[in-house]
Amino acid sequence: MGVRLSLQDLPGNALLFPETGLWNTTGCQTIVEINRTVCRCSHLTFFALLLQVPGISSTYSLQDLQALSYISLIGCGLSAFFTAVTIILYLTYKLARRDSTSTIHVCLCASLLLLYLLFLVNVKLASLVAGALCAALGGALHYALLSSLNWMAIEALHLYLLTIRVYNSYFHRYVLKLSIFGWGETLSHKLRLCVTGLPLLAVIIVGSLKQYGKLEVRSTGNQTFGQFCWLEVQEPRVVYLLNLAYMALLFLCSLGIFITVCSRIWTLRHSQPHNQSQRMGCRDVGTMLGLSMLLGTSWGFTFMGYGPLALPGLIAFTLINSLQGVFIFLMFFFMVLKVRREEKTASYSARSSEDHRQ
Repeated sequence: MGVRLSLQDLPGNALLFPETGLWNTTGCQTIVEINRTVCRCSHLTFFALLLQVPGISSTYSLQDLQALSYISLIGCGLSAFFTAVTIILYLTYKLARRDSTSTIHVCLCASLLLLYLLFLVNVKLASLVAGALCAALGGALHYALLSSLNWMAIEALHLYLLTIRVYNSYFHRYVLKLSIFGWGETLSHKLRLCVTGLPLLAVIIVGSLKQYGKLEVRSTGNQTFGQFCWLEVQEPRVVYLLNLAYMALLFLCSLGIFITVCSRIWTLRHSQPHNQSQRMGCRDVGTMLGLSMLLGTSWGFTFMGYGPLALPGLIAFTLINSLQGVFIFLMFFFMVLKVRREEKTASYSARSSEDHRQ
């Protein structure tokens, strides 16, 4: 978010952007022109703010917040691009749409793309909008956050049905029912694009209570670092705590499924011959890392923001989760390559069988 302050008729350099009665030079640039000095300030915000509770979470220095902000901007920008590429691959490559797994992956990408874009727009516009427009932007971002958390939980449920339950795991209109939880009412049976449901219901309730507005991000020393269209700080901080509690519930369920699947893979590999088990080790590590991105287990770093490891936890959360879209793209891309290899192998086998019969 940018702030421009012009001081007329001042010789040389002027003092910089005032905050809470003090002058703060962080993120500001002084430009001396004829008969005036212009101060341009860019006070940003960071991705992990979405799950922080003001007044309860730890506070950080201006330098730390500046670093977290730039990590967030770069990571969210890259993830927005790669999640868009993933959706394009899904829509243009027919074999990528052959099962519900790919559809669920792309629904997660769509929710994350919405989250990243709204976060980036919020960072740029929060200082320029106010009132109902700022509340609408905060509500839209809240919706994107809740739907992303829901789709990560759906990934965990789908993994449970595929690897743990296995039998009796067929459900009529499976993806449609998942969409009701993740997004809402289906508008297109082909693309599963939805616009209402549990996330929107929560946003409507919170909005009716007038909880959306402008949030001031403060550093140590109670200096204002920036502004953000999000949830207003009102006592008691019920909505903030409900956000965190809901995320914790989904996180614990996903973590339990992730640990169970990893233990199954570990048991399976130890039951195989030693040489084959060693060859599959690196692939299994890659698989488990990919699953952790899909299930959102890295979002658990947010709980480190309330203790002695607050800053390292916040850095890990911001770095990994702002790049989550990039990691999911890599998983989807390798899955498409695998499908293409299987298609070529099946086609070659069919031609060989036909030649053999002739």
